[in-house]
Amino acid sequence: MLFIKSLMLCASTALAFTTVSQVNIDITILDKNVQTLTAETAIYTGGLAPATTILGSLVTVYTSLAQGAADCALLPLALSESDAISLIEHVNATLAIDNTIAVDTLKSKKDLFKAEGLDGAIVTSLSLLLKGHETFAAYVLQRLPADLVADGQKVTSTITVSLTGGIAFFQSA
Repeated sequence: MLFIKSLMLCASTALAFTTVSQVNIDITILDKNVQTLTAETAIYTGGLAPATTILGSLVTVYTSLAQGAADCALLPLALSESDAISLIEHVNATLAIDNTIAVDTLKSKKDLFKAEGLDGAIVTSLSLLLKGHETFAAYVLQRLPADLVADGQKVTSTITVSLTGGIAFFQSA
């Protein structure tokens, strides 16, 4: 019986809270992956083989987004004012800018993706990124002090608008 109690204590310790510093690191990693996606997309001139690099980068972005969302789920239930501001400012200075650039760069290559039959893959990828973003954002927004929720929503809505715009663009004729 003592062994089971010890095991349960170890398991509950493993589920300890994530720090805001870790989430800021996740945001930085995610942003670097978004920048890589942008750079790879910018030099894309067509072809199926070169497109696999871009598709791989989309997977990498999604994976880092999922890691960030998982870490956000383990944040304390209420963030301090300073921690909340730190997260909002970091997203505003990184992902709110770079995500829009990445989606616009993908949109600029629509005809090339369509020629390879990859426009559907881009829609699917952007849809997954949107779902991941919504999950990540929800975990953070529910932990913000009430007076900062509007600021958090403003920053995250920039990303939402960009992703939904990209999806609609690739779905159009």
